[in-house]
Order: sequence, then structure tokens, then C-alpha cells
Amino acid sequence: MMPPQKSGSSMGMIIGLGCGGLALLGIIGAVVGVLVFRKPPSPPPVYSPPPPVATAPTGPAGGGSAALKAELRDLTQIKSKYGKSQRFVAEIVNTGSDPIGYPAAKVTFYDAQGTAVDSSTCASIIRVLPATDKVPCGFVLLKGETWSTYKVEMTPLPPVFQGEIADIDITDIKFTPKRGYKPDTLEGKLTNKSTFKAKSVWAIVTLYDANKKIIGSDNALVAGNDLDAGASGLFSAKVYETAGTPESYRVVAVGYSQ
Repeated sequence: MMPPQKSGSSMGMIIGLGCGGLALLGIIGAVVGVLVFRKPPSPPPVYSPPPPVATAPTGPAGGGSAALKAELRDLTQIKSKYGKSQRFVAEIVNTGSDPIGYPAAKVTFYDAQGTAVDSSTCASIIRVLPATDKVPCGFVLLKGETWSTYKVEMTPLPPVFQGEIADIDITDIKFTPKRGYKPDTLEGKLTNKSTFKAKSVWAIVTLYDANKKIIGSDNALVAGNDLDAGASGLFSAKVYETAGTPESYRVVAVGYSQ
């Protein structure tokens, strides 16, 4: 005679199988959730080509008789993740009909009572800014003062540079968006199309948001700093902090005969 089977053994197996099935369904659901709800990658920013290369100014006053005019536009604060420093970017726009030299703007900050608490100069490395053209500038306030308003002062001056401005071609541009601790990066190749050696060749990079407002910038020297006539070199610009998500960018290359 067979011994009676213990009651409840098949029930435990059924419960065990049911729990395992629920766990498996949970894992499958999580995977499906990741696949379905993962945000698709954003398209790369759109490249805005630079204007035609500027020509060297004629005469110590830069030629022409129209009044020199310039504006500082879209002054934007970039909140730093480190320390109390405050970083700012903006664009200097030549609104006149003559080129201006070494464009810069003085910015003074005031508290709610109208007391000046800090000031700095938003300047660019470019030596000659052609009429109607623009260039990014930036500065950092280290005091971390609280401010309420600011005032911009500009006194555009004629170019003093008497050398030749190089014709630099920009190709092979690649944009890599920020990931983790890695910055937004713009890489490319610069080629000197001039008949002379271009010295201190820079790539000036500007990042814009969806409203075409500047949110970040960087200046990157070409590999080797200088380019012989017909020679090429690579550049890599890195923007570690921005005031928004880049939707478009602009790259301008500058180089000079001396």
C-alpha cells in the first residue's frame, strides 16, 4: 500500500511558478518600458556658415567716413556649477558701415539701490570686425555679488592693425553634444588659402538656442598655432557650460600676417 502524499506540495509548486512568472513579466515590462519611453536623441545643431573673409583696413582710420557704431546684444548669464563665480556671454555686433578694431564693451552691474557692485569687459580676440558682422565675447565675475541691473558702455574704435587678414577655409566640422562630464565639442579643419603664412589662427565658436540667442562660446587655436600658405590644421573647441541646449552653431576662423 502506497503512503499518502503530503497535502499542499503541489500548491507550493504552483505558487512558486506563479511568483517566478510574475518576476519574469516584471523584467520584460521594465525592458519594454526602457525601449518605449527612452527619449530619442536630439538632432545635431545646425551649422551657420561664416560671412566672407574680411579685407584688411585701408589707412590708419580703417577707411570710410561713416560713424563707427557697435552694440552688445543678448548678454546671457551662465550659472556655474562650481563656486560663486558668474560667467557671461554676449555678441558684439558692428552696426555701422566701417570696420572696428578689437571690439569690446564695458559692463557695470548695480544692486537694487543703484550702487555699482562689479564690472568687467566683454572682449573678443578678433582684431578687425567688418561692418554688419558679429563676434562672441565673454567675461567672468569672481566676487559673486548679487546684482539687479547693468549698464553697457561701448566706444568703437577704428582698426589699428595694418597687416593682412588671412583667408581661412573651414571644413570637416563635427559636433559632439555634452554627455556627463564631457563638454559640447566642435571639431574641424582650417586651411590657409592666403599666399602668406597665417599667424595665431583661431576658430571662434558660438552656440545658439532655438531662439538664435547665444548660450555659449569658445576660442580654439589651430594645431601648431600658425598655418603656412596652403597648409591645414585641426581645431577642437570645448564649451563646458552653456545657458541652454544648443540648436545651432557658428564657426569663424581668423588669422593674420603678423
